[in-house]
Amino acid sequence: MRKLTTLLCLGALPMTLLAQPADRSEQREWLMQQIRLGEATHRENLVEDSLARLRLLEPNNLDALTASIRQAVRTRELDRARQLYSDLQRLAPGSPQERQMAQLLEMSSGEGEQTLQQIRLLATAGRFEEALTRYEAAFGKGAPPSLELALEYWRIRSRLPDQLPTTIEHLYALDKQYPGSPELQQFLAEQLFRAKRNDEALVVVKRMAGESQSRSQAANLEYAYLSKQPISDASVRAWQAFLERYPGDSHEAQVQELLAGQLKLTGDPAWRAGQLGIRMLVEKRTPALAERNLRKALAAYPKDATLKGYLGLALARQGRRQEAVDWLKQAVAEEQDTYILSKWHELLASTEYWLLMQRGRQALQARQYGAAQQAYQEAATRDPKEPLALLGLGNVAMARKQLPQAEQYYLQASRLQPGNENTVRALSRLYQAQSPARYSRYVASLPAKQRQWAAPSGGSQPDGRSSQLELLRTQARQSLAQEDWVQAQRQLTQARQLAANDPWLAADLARALRMQGKGSQADAVFADLLSRQGQEPTARFAHGLYLEADGRSQAGLDTLARVPTTQWNDGMQALHQRLQRQVLLDRSRALADSGDTAGAMALLEGQLSSRQPVAQQLGDLQQLAGWARQSNNLSAADGYYTRMLALQPDNPSARLGHIEVLIEQGDTRAARQQLPALEAQIPAEQVDQRRRLGNAWAAVGEPDKARVLLADVARRKTSPDALLYRDLARMVPREQADQALDYYALAMRDADLLTAEQASPRDNIALTRASRAKDDDDWLRQSLRRDVDQLYQRQSPTVTVQQDYGWRDNDGAKGISDLTTATTMVHAQMPVGAGLGFARVEQVGLRAASFDTDANDQHHEAFGTCSFRGRNAAGAIPSGCPGSKETADGTTLAVGWQGDGISADIGTSPMGFEVQNLLGGVTVDGKTHGIGWSLTGSRRPMNNSLLSYAGAKDPRTDISWGGVTATGLTLGLSRDRGLDDGVWASLGYHWLQGKNVEDNTRWRVMGGYYYRLINRVDEELRIGATAMTWHYDRNLSGYTLGQGGYYSPQRYLSFGVPVSYAWRNPDWSVYLEGSLGYSWARSDDERAFPLSSVNDDIVNQYGPLLSSNINEVRRGDDNKGLGYLAQALVERRLDDHWVLGGGFTLQRSEDYSPNRALLYLRYSFDPWQGNLPLPVNPLKPYAEFR
Repeated sequence: MRKLTTLLCLGALPMTLLAQPADRSEQREWLMQQIRLGEATHRENLVEDSLARLRLLEPNNLDALTASIRQAVRTRELDRARQLYSDLQRLAPGSPQERQMAQLLEMSSGEGEQTLQQIRLLATAGRFEEALTRYEAAFGKGAPPSLELALEYWRIRSRLPDQLPTTIEHLYALDKQYPGSPELQQFLAEQLFRAKRNDEALVVVKRMAGESQSRSQAANLEYAYLSKQPISDASVRAWQAFLERYPGDSHEAQVQELLAGQLKLTGDPAWRAGQLGIRMLVEKRTPALAERNLRKALAAYPKDATLKGYLGLALARQGRRQEAVDWLKQAVAEEQDTYILSKWHELLASTEYWLLMQRGRQALQARQYGAAQQAYQEAATRDPKEPLALLGLGNVAMARKQLPQAEQYYLQASRLQPGNENTVRALSRLYQAQSPARYSRYVASLPAKQRQWAAPSGGSQPDGRSSQLELLRTQARQSLAQEDWVQAQRQLTQARQLAANDPWLAADLARALRMQGKGSQADAVFADLLSRQGQEPTARFAHGLYLEADGRSQAGLDTLARVPTTQWNDGMQALHQRLQRQVLLDRSRALADSGDTAGAMALLEGQLSSRQPVAQQLGDLQQLAGWARQSNNLSAADGYYTRMLALQPDNPSARLGHIEVLIEQGDTRAARQQLPALEAQIPAEQVDQRRRLGNAWAAVGEPDKARVLLADVARRKTSPDALLYRDLARMVPREQADQALDYYALAMRDADLLTAEQASPRDNIALTRASRAKDDDDWLRQSLRRDVDQLYQRQSPTVTVQQDYGWRDNDGAKGISDLTTATTMVHAQMPVGAGLGFARVEQVGLRAASFDTDANDQHHEAFGTCSFRGRNAAGAIPSGCPGSKETADGTTLAVGWQGDGISADIGTSPMGFEVQNLLGGVTVDGKTHGIGWSLTGSRRPMNNSLLSYAGAKDPRTDISWGGVTATGLTLGLSRDRGLDDGVWASLGYHWLQGKNVEDNTRWRVMGGYYYRLINRVDEELRIGATAMTWHYDRNLSGYTLGQGGYYSPQRYLSFGVPVSYAWRNPDWSVYLEGSLGYSWARSDDERAFPLSSVNDDIVNQYGPLLSSNINEVRRGDDNKGLGYLAQALVERRLDDHWVLGGGFTLQRSEDYSPNRALLYLRYSFDPWQGNLPLPVNPLKPYAEFR
C-alpha cells in the first residue's frame, strides 16, 4: 500500500511542481516546511506526499530520512523505523540527526518506553522536579527528538520554579518549526496566560480560531480568559467579538447572557460612575473626585464590596483614615473574589498602620507622650519591618529626655533600613544633644552622601518640634509618591513653618501646588524662599529644577545665572545643559509654529552633534524628519530617517517614518513590501506606532487589515487614546457611519470632550454639541470636531423647503428685460453609498413686465418679430404684436451625488417651459502641492432672462426660440492654508446654444485675493480684491427672433473690492456682505435677426418682400460705471431638528438692478446641535448650479 501511495504521488509530481519554487534549495526548504506542517496538524498524507517528492529531489537527504523515522514511530512501524535508522547510520554516523533518532527509538520501545511511562506517572502526580531529573538522567538534556515528546518535556519543565520564561521561549521556537499544531498552540497560549502575557496569548488564540481543528480549543481558552476580566466597555467589545469569532460555539448561550448583563451595567450611569472612580484611583488622579463617583455608585449598588474597598482607598488617600478603615472592614467582610480580598486585607492593614502613626504624631504634638508611645508601639507590632514606628518611639523618648532609650529605637530603625535619611537625621540630632564630640564621631562614620543629612540643627534642642518636622517630611514624601497633592500641600505647608529656609521643602510644596493648577501660589513659595536665600546655590538649584518642570527654561537659566559658576555642583551643571538645550528646542518649535519651518530646521540641525547621547540625537532627527515632511520635503525627511537607522538599525520609528515617506511619494508598492517585517517588530504596547502602522496599511490599499490592526490596538490599550479611536473611525467604510460615530464618541471621551456616559451608548445630542469648533482647540480636538461634524451631517438625512423671490427693474424696454422670479424648492439630502445624495423639486414661475402698447393695444418692441416690418406686393407689412406680458411656469426635477473627489448631478429645466433642456454636470477635485483644484464639465441654463431661460413663442410666426444652455469646462484653482489670506482663480470655456438661437462661445477668466482681518472659528471678517474678464464671440443680448436674450459683451473687464462678515453662536448664524466695483464693457454691432434659417421662415410667411428690416443691425455700445452689492443672511436654530433662515440681496449698477429675498426651513431627521454653517449657506436654485 505504501508503495502504491508513493507511485501515485510520483505520478502527480510534474503537475504539482508547477506550483512549487523552481530553485532546488527553495524546493527542498518548501518541502521540509510541508513535512513539518503535516506533522504539526496530523496530516500523514501531506507528510507522505512531501517525503516522496523530497526523496525524488534528494534521495539521501538526512532531514527527509529523520522525518521518515518519526513517521514510522508515530504509526508504530518500529521495524521499518529501525531499518531507516540503519540507513541513517550508514549515511551520517555520529551526526546530530543520528543521535536524535537513536534517542527517539530508545524512548519508543523496550526499557526506554517503560522509563518514559514512569516519568509521565510522576508528572501526573505533581512530582515535576523528580520527573525532570529522571528524564534528563535517562535521555540527557538535549532537545527532544519529536514534537510530541518536546511538548511532554516542556509541560514538565514549565511547572518548575522560574522555568516559565524559558518554556515560553522554546515553545515559540517550536511554533515556528511546526506551524499550526493545535496541541502546541494551546499549550503555548496556556503558558502565556500563566505568565500574564495576555496580549501575546490572545494573538495565539486568534490564530487557533482561524483553523477548524483548533477552533474549539481557542474558544475554550478565550472564554476562560474573558470570564476573569473585569466588566468594562472593553470586556463588552471582547465578548461581542467572541460571538462573532465563534458562532454556534457551546458557550454561546452563556456568553449572550453574560453580554446582556454587562451591557446593562455599562449602560448604567451609576455603575459607570463607580468604574470611573476606580479608574481615577488606579491612575492616581484626584481622590476627592473619585470618592464622589464611588459614593454615587454605592447608592445604586450598596452591597458591592469592591466599590466599598475602593472608597476606603479614596478616603485613605485624602488622609481620612478612620473612615477608610470603616469601609475597608466592610469590604473585607463582604468581598467574594479572593484575589481582591487579599488586596483589601493589605490595604486595611496599611491604613490601620498609618492611622496609628497619625495618632502617635498628633499625641506627640499635644505632648501626650503616653498615648503617643502606645500608638507607635502598636504600629511597630503591626509592621515590625517598617522603621517609621521605631523613629516615632525614639522621638517620644527624645521628648521625654530619655536619650539612651531614644538611641536604642533609632539604632533599631537603622538596622531595619541602613542609610535611611530619617534615621540619619534622628541620630544626628540625638548625638548633637549628647555632645559635640559624639556628634562629630557619628558624622565622620557616615558615607559622604549621608553627611548632608547630618547637618547641625543650629543648636536647637531635639524636642517634639524637630521630631514633628521629620515626621511631616516623611509623610509628605509618601503623599507625593502617591500623587496625593492636597495632602502633600497640607503636610509641606506645616513643615515649612518649622523650616522656612529649607529649599527642598519649598520645592516639594511648589510642586504639589503646581500639580493642582495653583501656579501663582507655587511661584509665591519660591519668591518667599529667594527673598531670604537668593544667594544660596542650593536655593537657586531647587528653583531652577522647579522652573524646568514648569516648562520655563529661560527663567531657569536666569535663576542659575545668579550664582557664580565656581559654586555650581555637578547637578547644577547638568541642569544648565538641559535648560540650554530646551531653550534651543523651544526656539526652534516656535519658529516652526510661526510657519518658518526652514529656520526651525536650521536651528536644530546646527546643534546636532555626535557627542550627544544617542537617544537625544534620535529625538532631534525624528523632529527634523517631521518638520521636513510638513514642508513636503520628502527627500530630506527620508535622509533624517536614514541617519536614525545608522545610529540604531532596528529603530522602528525610523523604519515606519521611511515607509510613510514612500507612501507620500506614491511608492506604495515598496511600502507594502516593507510593512509585514515592520509589523512584526513593533510590539503591541507601542500604541502610537501601531496606530501609524494601521494608517500605513490603509494607505497602501489594505483598509480591512488596517481596521483589524487598529481595533486590536484599541482592545489592548490601557489608557485614554483619542487619536487611536479617531484613526479607527476613519478606517470604517463610509456606509458604516454609525460604527464610525461610535468610535468618534470614544475618541471624544478620551479627549475629555464627552463624558463616559455620553460616549457609550452614544448620545447624539451631546456628540454633536461637542463637535462645535473652539478657537483654543489643539490639532487633535480640531480634527475630532471637524470629522464628527462632517460625518454626522453626511449620514443624517435632511429636508429643506425654501422660497426664493427675485425681481429686477432694468432701464431697457418694458416687457423684455424686467423680470420677476419665484422659486419654491424642496431639497432632500441623504447618505447614498459612500457619499451624499440629493433629490430636488422646484416650482419656478417667471413673470416679465407688460409691454407698452399704442392706441390699438399693439406693442412694437424688439421681441420676436414684433419689430419686423416691410413691404410686399400686397402693400405694407406693419410691425406690432398684441399687448400682453410674457410668463413661464414649470417644475424642475434634479438628483445628484457627492463623494470624495467627485460630484455629479442631472436634472431638467422646468417642465412646462416653452423650451425643455436636459441639464447636469460632473466635477472632479483634489489638491496638488498645496493647491486646490477642480474641473467641471457641465450643461447649465442661461437664466439671465425669461427668453434665455424658459424660451418663448413669437406671437406673429408661432416660432419658439430661446432656452439657451452653456456647455463646457471650468477649471477652478485655490490656495488657502487656513491662515490669514488666500487666492483663487477660475477659467472657463463654453459653447452656448438655444432653440432657434444663433450659436455662441464664451470664455471667462476670474481671480481674486482675500485677507482675513478676523479669523476665528465663530467669526470672520474678510476683505479682498477681485478681477474678471469675459469674452463672447457674438452679441446675442437682444430679444428678437434668433437672439438669445442674455448679456454677451465682446469685451468685459471688472475690478471689485468685497468685504464680508460672518458670525455665529450656538443658535444664530449671520452673514453680511458688501462690495464695490467698477466695470468696462464693449458690445459689437449685431444683426437684429442673426439666424438665416429663421429669417427664411419669416420671409416665407410674408411672401416675396419688396423691402424689410430683416437685415437691420442692432448697434453695439460701450459702457462703464460703478456698481455695488449688499447682502444679508441669517439662520436660527429652533430646536434639535429645525432651523429657520432667510435673507436678501441688493445689486445696483448701470442698466442692471436685480434683487432677491429668500426664506427657508430645514429639518434634520437626526438631532443636530453642532455648528451652524459659517457663512450661512442657503439653497441655490438649480438654474444657478455651476
